[in-house]
Amino acid sequence: MSQKNVGVFINDDWKASRRLTLSAGLRYEVFTPVKEQDNLATNFFPDKGLVQVGTNGLDQLYKADKNNFGPRAGLAWDVTGDGRTSLRIGYALTYDAPQMGVVHPGLFSTPTLGVFRVSLSQTPRFTPDDPRATCVDPNNSAAGGDYVCVQPNVPVFGSSPTGAPPFNIFGVPEDFQLGRYHYFHATMQRELFHNNTVTVSYVGSRGQGLVWRKEINAPPLGASTTSPDPQRPFYSTFPQYRSIFEYTNDSKSWYDSVQFSYRQASWRGVNSQYNYTLSKCTDYNSGNRDTAPSQATNPYDPSNNEGPCNFDIRHNFNLGGSYQVPGTSRGGSPLQVGAVYTALSGRPYTPGVGTFDQSGQNIGALRADCLADPIYNYDIDYLFPNAATNRSAVTNAAQAFATPAPGKLGTCGRNSGRRPGFAALDMNLLKEFKLQGTARLQARWEIFNLTNRVNLGGFLSSSVRSSSFGQIGSTPDVDRGNPVIGSGGPRTMQWALKVLF
Repeated sequence: MSQKNVGVFINDDWKASRRLTLSAGLRYEVFTPVKEQDNLATNFFPDKGLVQVGTNGLDQLYKADKNNFGPRAGLAWDVTGDGRTSLRIGYALTYDAPQMGVVHPGLFSTPTLGVFRVSLSQTPRFTPDDPRATCVDPNNSAAGGDYVCVQPNVPVFGSSPTGAPPFNIFGVPEDFQLGRYHYFHATMQRELFHNNTVTVSYVGSRGQGLVWRKEINAPPLGASTTSPDPQRPFYSTFPQYRSIFEYTNDSKSWYDSVQFSYRQASWRGVNSQYNYTLSKCTDYNSGNRDTAPSQATNPYDPSNNEGPCNFDIRHNFNLGGSYQVPGTSRGGSPLQVGAVYTALSGRPYTPGVGTFDQSGQNIGALRADCLADPIYNYDIDYLFPNAATNRSAVTNAAQAFATPAPGKLGTCGRNSGRRPGFAALDMNLLKEFKLQGTARLQARWEIFNLTNRVNLGGFLSSSVRSSSFGQIGSTPDVDRGNPVIGSGGPRTMQWALKVLF
């Protein structure tokens, strides 16, 4: 697989006056479509069905997007003329090329006009030309007009493939484009007194034409839940296809934030910085490869998926500082004590009903009905009154949520719930000793989560139908899958020696 891109840019700064500097630039980018060297990729067309690249007039998956002009502009202004107050404003239009992995799983794992293979763990091992192979007759139109062969341990159609239609397939529009982001900011900075600076910024962005995976062959709301296929839009023309997932440019995003920062340096051995960000991030989906329930829960109404970004953190506060202890410089540098404190509000989650989908759209995941505002209690003594009991953090779950009626979508918004927040204090002691010449030995003692605060991870289940809904059985570091020191676990210490030369 390969994808080529080229980018050129020009930028210039103009000092309009002693106090005002202007900046302007332009970047141009071209990204070619993802390509597979043997032309094994296929694409779906409503009038042709599944077409392999190199056949039926299709020479590439989609057309190259050649309209990616990204202007940049900015200014820096010495407001008072004394070098202590500055105003900086900037804007940039950027383009985001989706990873090859976005396109690969779907377009290179669908039935092509040649032999393809799926995984059946219970069948004997064989090769496609083996007479024992499970193949559909080449004249079987439901199989696409060519052989359909099964080979063990080569997955194509999900976790339980059968090798028989109807199949789930993928497609991408011929006019598929790069997503684009408008970034802008305005920053005011003021030196209050020597080595003490306060900064206030507005930072925002708008995403347009972003990549979104959408089911374009879903039955309508209210369709039969036992036999939905005949009501799919393309069933009469292509009964051999079930779900048709298309990578579209239907997604959007909005981000706005106010950021405060205060920095103090070199005051009696103390250096410190304080930061606070109040922000709001909203989008239709937060990842190019999002699947249900983050994919289009209602594929015929993209705005139905509008909600907080998966990584939306409304409040973000942190401070960091160091102090050089006087009278401790014997044999090297002074003993330095450092600390970092971080406090974050909780990330969002979507109240759902698991795979219990009676809407008729056959998406496989559905949001719950919201009847009242959920009440959260993340107090440790409440959640874990004893070692054997784990209560739901949503104290009124039965009154707040319900299962949607048949033929209806859930009324809860995407990412409308909030998980617990995070707070941790980390500290370190650092001392350097002189060695021969310019070499130094640095000794460090680092303590993470000094107060041993219990930071709670995500819910065991976000399905309101589950008995473990709202229960918490992990810490954030465990949720990462690969725990990292300082990412939410219990108090941890480490010692280190480093030679600098």
